[in-house]
Amino acid sequence: VATLAKKTFEPGEKGEIQVTFNIGSRTGGQVQTVTVRTDDKDSDAELKLAVTIPKLYTLTPTLLFWRMGEQLTAKESVLKIDANQGAKLLSVTSSDPRVLVKSETVRDGKEYKIIVTPGDKVGSEMVKSIITVQTDLPAGTKASTHIYAFIKR
Repeated sequence: VATLAKKTFEPGEKGEIQVTFNIGSRTGGQVQTVTVRTDDKDSDAELKLAVTIPKLYTLTPTLLFWRMGEQLTAKESVLKIDANQGAKLLSVTSSDPRVLVKSETVRDGKEYKIIVTPGDKVGSEMVKSIITVQTDLPAGTKASTHIYAFIKR
């Protein structure tokens, strides 16, 4: 979003364009264009904003799978927060109560283990669960992410 303090400028007068770029969940190289239009069609200009947005965190793996016949033991995923960012892990929840989750702090504000365990009530059917990992990353960023758990019996 581009905004001007005022819309009319006298010839030779200078002004500033304020550009707000909401990164959302984007990472990596991003290019956004702002077109400046005037009543003089020959003086229109394009301004390019090129930024590299670092990953605020990594979560690996994001898929946990128990194969048919496999022992239903705990599996782990690791959440690592960017060294310059730092964030607290607020909660870890499972969309299916038969899939148990807990977290362990490896390095406070930097690294957490998410431990996922099929519970005793997992029957013979396939179980699918979305594990939601909620952090206190700054507003406007992706403060939650997911792990997908599949248990095939």
